[in-house]
Amino acid sequence: MCLMELIQGCRAKQELKTIKEFIKTNIFMVIHPDERILERAILLLERHAFSDGLRVIDAIIASTALTKGLSLATANYKHFKTIPRLSILKFEP
Repeated sequence: MCLMELIQGCRAKQELKTIKEFIKTNIFMVIHPDERILERAILLLERHAFSDGLRVIDAIIASTALTKGLSLATANYKHFKTIPRLSILKFEP
């Protein structure tokens, strides 16, 4: 899901080429959503969709980070900031 967001966020063909190379180099690190991740994503949507604008893809990304005990690096801080126990690393694109 996050890979698709990286591709969707490209503003030019050169950015897409760079992202595709990054994915190719790091494909072994991809985490595929399992039942636990998706169940937690549903709970996050129930709690944060209306109040904070959390969308499906963002819920899956946040759920993955929470379930795997990872930090989430994002420039989209506003959609994730209200999720308890989510470790967020903010950056500017």
